[in-house]
Amino acid sequence: MRRHDQLLAACGIHNQARWDDYVAQVRAARTTAGQPLTRWSPSHLRTALDLAVRGRGWPADHAATALLQVAADPDTRSPARLAEAGPWWDAPPDDQPCPTADLSALQAELDKVGGLRVQLQRTARQQLAAERLPVTRGTVITRAIELLHNLTAP
Repeated sequence: MRRHDQLLAACGIHNQARWDDYVAQVRAARTTAGQPLTRWSPSHLRTALDLAVRGRGWPADHAATALLQVAADPDTRSPARLAEAGPWWDAPPDDQPCPTADLSALQAELDKVGGLRVQLQRTARQQLAAERLPVTRGTVITRAIELLHNLTAP
């Protein structure tokens, strides 16, 4: 196994499809934060993870989530900021994005609400951005489901 594949596996990203999805999530967080994507290419993200985990000793099992938080921060200019101490390392490691299988079930639930889905996802994105949390496919779907359940709760 190549060195960068070992690093990504330690970070919970076990194959190319997950890496591609993760890169898309990070880039979406940057876009939502209204920031440029120039320094956020896959190679830059790998380098930032390597510096944080191997270079600085930050926990690999939390690095992917931490990088999503760094990406969502409008004050951040480079993914290399991940290697520095910051609030992105304070959240517990189990705060990982939802697995794809779980997202599929949540997505199916959202598909059943028709036109309300768009409004739920828009509100979810706004709330996450206001809370300075990562705005990714997983976090938006999860928050939209929470909003839906709050609407339908007795």
